[in-house]
Amino acid sequence: MMSKQKILTAAGILSSFAIAVCGWVLTSKLIDIKSDALLSVTGITQIDTPPPLVNADRGANNGADSDAHNGANSGADSDARIGANSGANNGVNNGAYSGANNGEDSDANSDADSGANEEKQHTMTVQDIYQVLLNWEAAGNERAHEPSKAQLTMEQAINAAKSGLIYFKEQGVIPGEILELDFEKTNAYLCQNQTLEQMSQFLDPVYSYWTVTFAGERMNAALTVNAVTGQIWKANITIPDSAAYFENQYAKQTLNSFISYLKMNSDDKLSIGISKYETVGYNYIADSMIQVVVTIRHAYGNTGIASNPTNLTNIEIYLATQPSEWLIKVSD
Repeated sequence: MMSKQKILTAAGILSSFAIAVCGWVLTSKLIDIKSDALLSVTGITQIDTPPPLVNADRGANNGADSDAHNGANSGADSDARIGANSGANNGVNNGAYSGANNGEDSDANSDADSGANEEKQHTMTVQDIYQVLLNWEAAGNERAHEPSKAQLTMEQAINAAKSGLIYFKEQGVIPGEILELDFEKTNAYLCQNQTLEQMSQFLDPVYSYWTVTFAGERMNAALTVNAVTGQIWKANITIPDSAAYFENQYAKQTLNSFISYLKMNSDDKLSIGISKYETVGYNYIADSMIQVVVTIRHAYGNTGIASNPTNLTNIEIYLATQPSEWLIKVSD
């Protein structure tokens, strides 16, 4: 009788232990599911690092896509690659990025790091830029990640963004008296736009971008900086209002300055549309493959600029792949 009771007691203990273990496993699984669901709502899953930069083989891998696009859009011979002209006219060399790094000395690196330095001096062909822009424009989720060796650090991205603003000031896009390099608030984050087709896999590091935001007494700016070249490909700037910003000449000047900043050549297909509430202009680069757009409009609502919260102008400059056919075309 005693032996049977011991057996029942032992069985009860084992059953309780099994129930406890199963309960712990189930609870852990439910927590993971809830965590993933919460993170997916924010568009961020985890902080990872993209794969190493592919440099030498990129042109070969994209050859088929480049030929197909050229044949469909420009009617050029499929063997004539746009990238062939990049060195002379349309190449976006990271020399601009090197200058924007605010005095960072590459000679300070050891010989062992020479491979990483070569990656950071990355040259993008027009086809590379086009493919990256297609990804940026596609529907997807921003996936935050840490910078790889081929990409700018946060400090470098902020310095590159500031250098871009200084350039726009020198070109007359931003009035010099309101450009504040000691902004009250500065923020930056690095991510990639991941579409459904990517299946949560990272693309080449050139697809990543730093979003750098500045907030000051008289100016706000949100700049999208390519994580490898260090160039601004999108800029959204809010400054005190002025009627001069809505004139044809300012839109033309802003477009030309942005194209010059990118070290590219205009296709001389300038169009500017002026309405009661906004001015929109665009031009083309790279044999009309890429569009450069500027929109200028009055800013309303809470812009965060305390010194002049109502009379403000919002200027947006960016690269695009889709033409803005809805513009009212005004011959220059």
